[in-house]
Amino acid sequence: MFALVLCHAANITPIITSSSDIKLASIQKQYPGTLGLNYKTQPDQNTELQRLTEGKGVDIVVNNTGVASLITDIASLRSRGGVVSLVGFLDEDKAAWDPSALMALMSKQAKLKGIGVGSKVDFEELNKFLEEHKLKLQPLVDRVFDFERSPEAFDYLYSGKHVGKVVIKV
Repeated sequence: MFALVLCHAANITPIITSSSDIKLASIQKQYPGTLGLNYKTQPDQNTELQRLTEGKGVDIVVNNTGVASLITDIASLRSRGGVVSLVGFLDEDKAAWDPSALMALMSKQAKLKGIGVGSKVDFEELNKFLEEHKLKLQPLVDRVFDFERSPEAFDYLYSGKHVGKVVIKV
């Protein structure tokens, strides 16, 4: 979601993937111009991404699910020089692909990059960008639960129906 906010500030059209049309609609309502792709109802993601990008592919993939989708991510990149940034591992699935599929990085002259917190200079540049664009990073909060309702909050979180943060107020 942080990448989505930065994309909008930089006038970059983001494409969000989700297994929920409801989540996609919620994000598109809050961030107009965002394109959405439901990977459950559109199993051939690359064909849809090619359509959405007029055959160009994407420049950057922000992967927060992990290795299971890595080959699909690489395939979605533009023909030369794209980047797949690994930032998380939300999906516990193991990689079910042949390691030789990583050779596609070479043919596309693409990069696979692990993302960490960044340096002090990165932080200062980010803050300068946010200030120049008068951008405030507001957390995307889905629901707030009182502490007494913590079990319900966790059930809601584990259901996967949330769009944004699930907060327990102490």
